[in-house]
Parts: sequence; C-alpha cells; structure tokens
Amino acid sequence: MKIIGVFLFSLGFDLIYESVGKDYVEANQEVLGIDSRWIVYGHQSGPQADKLSFTTLMKKRITLSGTVLRVRPMDYKTNLVKQFQEEAIHGFVDGKLKAITDKTWPMEQIAEAHKYMENDLTMGKIVVTVIQDRQ
Repeated sequence: MKIIGVFLFSLGFDLIYESVGKDYVEANQEVLGIDSRWIVYGHQSGPQADKLSFTTLMKKRITLSGTVLRVRPMDYKTNLVKQFQEEAIHGFVDGKLKAITDKTWPMEQIAEAHKYMENDLTMGKIVVTVIQDRQ
C-alpha cells in the first residue's frame, strides 16, 4: 500500500473501506488524502490499534467511521442492497468498477486456498469454484 500511496496517488486516497483493522492502521493513515474517509467494518487482525495517530487524523481531516451490519434491522439491510443496485451496480457493468480477484481455487484444493489466505498472501478476493455433478 505504501508504494501505491506514495508513487501513484501522491494526493492520497479519498476513501478506504476495509475489514482488517489493526494491521492496516498505520498504512491507511499514510495513504489517505486530505478530507478523506476511512470506513472500518471489521477487525480481522485485532480489535485494538495502538498505532492510530490522532495528529494524522486531524492534520489530514480524516473522517474515521466504524460500522457493522449484523445488528442492523432487516429493512435497513434490504434498503442497502437496493441502494447498491441503483447506485453502484452499473459501475461493474460498464467497467468503471472492478472486483479484484487474486486467485481461483477448485474445491478440491480448499486446504491450500485456506493456507494461502492464512499466510496473508492475497491481493484481492479468493474464489473457490464448486462444481456439482449433474446426474
């Protein structure tokens, strides 16, 4: 992330939406731009971050928000899906938005896929293909 933030996006990112938490706190602060937003929806690497700098947040005017969907009412979740369909899905259709897939694994290699993920080797989503016999 450091290389991308410094060389390609010298002004910084406008938005980071992430679920890792603790392990990315320092890097996220470094690559976010002025008046940016940082949305945390999970903490896979730990729920507490000792490298959070209020000085950096204030100097860059970063808005840090936390959210979770699990406790939200069903109608909130339903409206969120509808809003995504109305506002964002077209970006995937016309190519302006793209899901980053790191690697695709057949179900028979699920153990290897999990080890790959555990070793933090991913740079995108892991897809596991499941093919059912049609008898």
